[in-house]
Amino acid sequence: MQLKKVLEGIEYTLVGVSETAEISRFISDSRQAEKNTLFAALPGISSGDHGIRYAENAASAGAIVFCDQALSEDIPHVRVPDVQTALSLAAANFYDNPARNLSLIGVTG
Repeated sequence: MQLKKVLEGIEYTLVGVSETAEISRFISDSRQAEKNTLFAALPGISSGDHGIRYAENAASAGAIVFCDQALSEDIPHVRVPDVQTALSLAAANFYDNPARNLSLIGVTG
């Protein structure tokens, strides 16, 4: 799917990457980075740990970095205000909004 379709409805800035770039999957582990992947640089559980530390490794393997911090212009990335919120919207776009087809039933008593 083209990046511009994945990013529909999301405020973003592209740096060193085209909206027509193809995305085949999302990752959050830079060791799985390859061409056509979108690497989500997510905050870690412990303080000081953040996926942004692995952005350069992911980009050198061919991934596009999805982040909420400024990076070097040498690293192809999509900058968003909040990476976690934007990632959930991007995933919904990528997987054709599967929540629309869910039925929710509540049983009480």
